[in-house]
Amino acid sequence: MEAHLSHLADVQNRLDEAVRHLQKQRNLFPDIDRTQTRGALLMLLSNGLRVFCWLEDQRNGLIEQIGEYLPLPRQ
Repeated sequence: MEAHLSHLADVQNRLDEAVRHLQKQRNLFPDIDRTQTRGALLMLLSNGLRVFCWLEDQRNGLIEQIGEYLPLPRQ
């Protein structure tokens, strides 16, 4: 269970970092006028969201695995 808790903390840190990056990227969007640059930023945001969703899935899976040892409240 210790390994699961450690992995969960790591995934949560990466999720927090992904959220910060997505917020920074989103804040850049209104300042960009060129269509080509907007397309690149939109692709970057899209990839960031995919990573965020993957990390969330990892976190939820770890929470379920930990719940087999120690029931935790669901989010």
